[in-house]
Amino acid sequence: MWLNDDRAGVGDTTNQPWNLVGDPNVGNQSFSNGPTADQNFWFNPQAFARPAPGTFGNAGRNPVRGPHQQNWDFALFKTFGPPSGTRIQLRAEAFNFPNYPNLSNPQTNPTNGSFGRVTAKTSERNIQLSLKVLF
Repeated sequence: MWLNDDRAGVGDTTNQPWNLVGDPNVGNQSFSNGPTADQNFWFNPQAFARPAPGTFGNAGRNPVRGPHQQNWDFALFKTFGPPSGTRIQLRAEAFNFPNYPNLSNPQTNPTNGSFGRVTAKTSERNIQLSLKVLF
C-alpha cells in the first residue's frame, strides 16, 4: 500500500507506505465476524491508515497477498504425411483447460472505493483448432 503524494515531505511523490494499524488478514475474527461483517473483501482495508504529515508509514513491502493462480493448458498435435516433404499437422489446444476462475489481484490503492476487494477475474477457457502445413 503506497501513497501517491509527498506525505513525508521529502520531495518524492511515490512509494511512501501507509501505516499498518491492524491485522490485514480477512481471517481476523474482529474483522470478518459479526452481523455487520462484509465478506466481499480479500483483505481488511481498515488495517491501513494514512500516516501523519511529515512521517513515513510503517507498512512493509507486500503486506497482503493476492489470490492463488492456476494455469492449466492442454494440447494435442498429430502430424500426417511422409517424414520428408510436405506434411499436415492437426492441432487442438485448450487454454485454461479446466475453466478455473483465476481472480485478479485485489485493489491496493487505499484511496479507491474498491480498496481491499477483488473486482475482476482472468479469461475463461479458450479452445482453438488449427491445421498447419509443414514444408
